[in-house]
Amino acid sequence: MLGPELRRTGVDDVPGFQVALVVSPATRGSAGTDDISGQKLRVPTPEETLQIKGYLIVRRNQVRDYLDVAALSDRYGIPHSGQVLAHIDLYYTDQRGPDAAGVATQLARQLADPRPADQRTIRQLGSYKGLDVRWTDWAAVTGVCRSLAVEMTR
Repeated sequence: MLGPELRRTGVDDVPGFQVALVVSPATRGSAGTDDISGQKLRVPTPEETLQIKGYLIVRRNQVRDYLDVAALSDRYGIPHSGQVLAHIDLYYTDQRGPDAAGVATQLARQLADPRPADQRTIRQLGSYKGLDVRWTDWAAVTGVCRSLAVEMTR
């Protein structure tokens, strides 16, 4: 069971997507009642989850974040997902200084040419527990990421 601040994002039906995110009362997502505790909790919407994972690509640049963005975008449609990510600057700011480019600009760059910091993990995708076979092929992941980068610039 997850603690009161840590909840599944509600997109467990997305192949290859497994993540638990910290959510706070400020989260813009939908509210529901936890059947176990009876407490109210807010869960990010699919669009918010996509933005969170996009922001994590910029901040930590890990294979798992590219996988999650690719799987979510494939599920919800590349055009829609590209537009959601194109507007990420409305919710996130670059915290690397006042002269830094926006998060959307950096995210589009990284999606166009994915180079995660944990490159060794790419060779281990076949052993990821519960990962849909499609996403064990890094070329499939990068193909979706590149399509998203193009959609973000339209």
